[in-house]
Amino acid sequence: MRGVLHMMGINHMKLIRAQGLDMSINDKEEIMKSTEKELVDYINWQFSK
Repeated sequence: MRGVLHMMGINHMKLIRAQGLDMSINDKEEIMKSTEKELVDYINWQFSK
């Protein structure tokens, strides 16, 4: 996957893990909120450079 993205000019990537989405006992809403917050924080950090 990284090779294809690199060929498209996308060289810098951040892996965000949203673990537990397939398990019925996990709070999927909370997992999605924390993952979204991590993504927004990373994007803001990249643009603040």
